[in-house]
Amino acid sequence: MVLQEGITVTGKSPREHFETKNHETTIHKLYGLLKEYCVNTNL
Repeated sequence: MVLQEGITVTGKSPREHFETKNHETTIHKLYGLLKEYCVNTNL
């Protein structure tokens, strides 16, 4: 829910919320790099 809606979960600290958002950003960047690699290597 936090990743999709951008809202914090009751009982969770802002630190925990931002950790989740940072993980989301990292995963999107990783998928982008992987996609670029696959295109460049004709996989």
